[in-house]
Amino acid sequence: MDYRTLDISSISAKGIQNSSFFGKLNSYAVVSISETTEKLLQKLRTNVHKNRGSNPNWISPMKFTINEAAVVENRLTIIVKIKGVKMFVDNNLGDVKVQVKDLLEGVRNDENGVKSVSYELKEKSGLKNNQGVVSFSYKFGEIFVKENVVEETVRPYLNARKNRREKSDKSSSGDWFGSSLFSGLLLGNPTR
Repeated sequence: MDYRTLDISSISAKGIQNSSFFGKLNSYAVVSISETTEKLLQKLRTNVHKNRGSNPNWISPMKFTINEAAVVENRLTIIVKIKGVKMFVDNNLGDVKVQVKDLLEGVRNDENGVKSVSYELKEKSGLKNNQGVVSFSYKFGEIFVKENVVEETVRPYLNARKNRREKSDKSSSGDWFGSSLFSGLLLGNPTR
């Protein structure tokens, strides 16, 4: 089977609305590739860009391995979601869906193969939300043949979320005095 790599070198967003009442927006991008049958093939994410507000950017190189036949048959879609970090559940600030075939056709005539594109963010319902633009740079690798290619899975994305939670747990468990004091202030003094 014929495969090629798709490298995404940078992602940026402009004009994202901050839904947080406290400080500047902390956000990250999730990039996934799925088939037209809604089957998720690969999913990666950037680090959290802290306090960048409505114009975050991420220099997080990502490499996807894609099936050339699926690209030619226009079955693969790349989805870029911009997520805002919240205390309990991160919220979707918007996303962009692009056919991988369209991206490949965009670089066929380009000599160095690196291309930058921009798209308007859309809401979950698919409507334009008029609150931002996502840009990213990408490059396709040469076609290669491999018999047993195991598709990358959602594992890198899940590991990143797990690491984020572990860091949060470690930072909150180390300050037992502060957390006990804070709990006492909220709950009051039980001896009275």
